Amino acid sequence: MEIAIAITLGITEVAKRIGLKERYAPVVALLVGLLSVYLTVEGASINELIVDGITVGLSAMGLWSGTKALAGK
Repeated sequence: MEIAIAITLGITEVAKRIGLKERYAPVVALLVGLLSVYLTVEGASINELIVDGITVGLSAMGLWSGTKALAGK
């Protein structure tokens, strides 16, 4: 799941750099997190996929905001 967090963070950042408004970044992170878990996890129920996808999206958002806060930006 760690790789899904990194991929989600990277895709969200790319989307922001090509013009996505900052306020839509959390929605994109959640959607990318759901998609990445759906594509990489086999044999899980739909409920597990949704929870894991939301966890990945929220983790990517938290990693980004935590890093930004530490950098003082």
